[in-house]
Amino acid sequence: MKRRADHPVQRMYRFRMTGLVYLAVTGFLAIAAISSQNNLLFWGLGLAVAGIGVSGIISGLGLMGIRAERETIPDGSAGGRMVVRYRIRNSNWIAPAFGLTISEREPPRRRRVSTPWQRCLTRPVAFVSCVRSGQEVIAEARPLATRRGQPEFTDIIISSGFPFGLATKSLRFAQHRTALVYPKPAAIDPRVLSHAGIGTGRDGSTRRVGDNTGDFYGIREYVPGDAMRSISWSATARVGDLVVRQNALPAPTRLWVRLHLDGAANGEEAESTIALAAGVLKAATDRGYLVGLLCPEHGVHTLPVAGRVGLRNALARLAALDVERDKTDAAAEGVAPSTAATPEPKARELVVTVRPHASGGVSRSGRTLTLDTARRTDAPGSVPTKPERVA
Repeated sequence: MKRRADHPVQRMYRFRMTGLVYLAVTGFLAIAAISSQNNLLFWGLGLAVAGIGVSGIISGLGLMGIRAERETIPDGSAGGRMVVRYRIRNSNWIAPAFGLTISEREPPRRRRVSTPWQRCLTRPVAFVSCVRSGQEVIAEARPLATRRGQPEFTDIIISSGFPFGLATKSLRFAQHRTALVYPKPAAIDPRVLSHAGIGTGRDGSTRRVGDNTGDFYGIREYVPGDAMRSISWSATARVGDLVVRQNALPAPTRLWVRLHLDGAANGEEAESTIALAAGVLKAATDRGYLVGLLCPEHGVHTLPVAGRVGLRNALARLAALDVERDKTDAAAEGVAPSTAATPEPKARELVVTVRPHASGGVSRSGRTLTLDTARRTDAPGSVPTKPERVA
């Protein structure tokens, strides 16, 4: 019979230091009581043995009915808090469970895991004071995301030292789950984006439906406050009431961020370049652009999409990008990643190239802007750049 995912795969019992001291004192009581045949010592020995039994039976009964399931982990960003939720259910209809600590177990070495969670997060820990018989509760852990990546979670550990803390009783649940930690976007100075004419994302305008610009959208009744120049006099003459001409909002401009990592001297420089690319993507999204990502050397790309969807798609690919592993795989196979399916930006689309330090600073050619992460001061009139901030 196949074990359900929310059932424990292992039960563990470990004495704490207080429990070992308690057992040692109980042993001395037993020796003294037997040697002296003193009734008071026998009473003390009986209480000590009863404490051991109560500690094991009460907490053991409560834990035997515990069922746990890790919910889908929402995406997070490096430098922020992740949210990991656990659904805890007590299937035991007799004994409640008290003082439960829920945490993640580090993947064992024998299990092949590409990115263990401890590389990207601090340890997720949640606490539940009581789960009554037949009750289901949600426990929430909020670990700190320390770096971008695709962390993998393998085992959940639920432990309790109730009632006396003499020993820790634990249950292990084998549940595999993967999350995404986006790179932390570097802060981008607006002057940098202005080098490529990046304004509002709609040809530098802030036009809305109803302005007297753009393609014809339709007509509607006049509302007090509408500009007089927007009134359609020919349509007004036909219907007998004031009507206003509406024009459509121009289509947002498509912007590509082309990421180059081949020139990175080490992992820290590659991470700074990825953070800079994420910062450009976020700044362009905030200005209304359709953003897309190109990283030909790793075979990664996303098509330009409007709004947070386009930003999320690009950041997700950056989060899953494993620079070192891709280099190792390419070197082992003796071939470079395929770029046959990589799209090419069109002539009227904006391209922002982000690369590790080369000549330094910001350069522009046509509708292409190039940024790098050189630690230096540029010539007068240009915009200096740094790994964490372009200012």
